Amino acid sequence: MLGREHFVIVDGYKPICPAGREMEGPYTRPTGEEQWRGRGCSRCDLKFQCTKGATRSIVLNPPLERARARFRHPDVRARYRRRIGTVEPVFAHVEDTMGYRRASSRHPDTVRAEILLKFLAHNVARLLSSSRVHLAWLVFRPTL
Repeated sequence: MLGREHFVIVDGYKPICPAGREMEGPYTRPTGEEQWRGRGCSRCDLKFQCTKGATRSIVLNPPLERARARFRHPDVRARYRRRIGTVEPVFAHVEDTMGYRRASSRHPDTVRAEILLKFLAHNVARLLSSSRVHLAWLVFRPTL
């Protein structure tokens, strides 16, 4: 079967099928994704390699497509690798250890305040943890 990689995306959003035909669409889904449907699939020589149904369709998510395009650049991948080691563990700690998965309010100001308080608590916990280690080292350090 011909995969999505065999379709050419023109101008960042309009797909061309492997047979060189423009696809119909976009038909916007409630999720914001765009569905494109093949034209003339029933008469196409590649039909049996492309789809088992009457027509082939592909779904594009424009923000995801832009992110994929950005990630093809090596500098972006390097920055993301650095971020994943510094920023993401903080979010993981706040979510897993502190159990914060959703805000208790819907008002943007109170949601922002709640998130800031969670990160403040995370930072205070880190400070206390590091000061305990430092204090333990001072108490139990080897004497010369």
